Amino acid sequence: MGAPLADGADLARAEGVTLPEHVRRNRAQWTRWAPEYAKWAPDAWAREEFTWGVWGVPERELGDASFDVVVSENGASIGADPSRWVTDAARPEDDSVEFHLGYGDSIRLLTGCGCEVLDLVELQAPEEGEPHAYSALSERWWARRWPSEQIWKARKLGAR
Repeated sequence: MGAPLADGADLARAEGVTLPEHVRRNRAQWTRWAPEYAKWAPDAWAREEFTWGVWGVPERELGDASFDVVVSENGASIGADPSRWVTDAARPEDDSVEFHLGYGDSIRLLTGCGCEVLDLVELQAPEEGEPHAYSALSERWWARRWPSEQIWKARKLGAR
């Protein structure tokens, strides 16, 4: 299904494509979120330094930047079946559907796609800053004590 739609075709109007229930539910939720996202996203993309996660952790704090695949715990990836989208990459309190893999399953998935796992970064909220806009996610006090997001760094074997 991915190749015929890679040119930007509209998945909803693609002939012969039946969307799974989780895709329909996630699309409806993301459509509800889109106006709020559109308010802050252009500013985030225009920043000099890239940041990660709902807490905006600067990329410089994540260490070595040489990796091929990054899997973030939240964001669009959380609403997609990882057994489908991680393969492509290597090559809540609402109606959306989330897929959470345990660490072992994440390692098996990444290595099964021909990747070497380089690092697992567990993000915690900084002491100060603006609150995030996602009511279904951890509040700052909780995310200061325990990691609230994960970033997996992996390299496609044979890519370098």
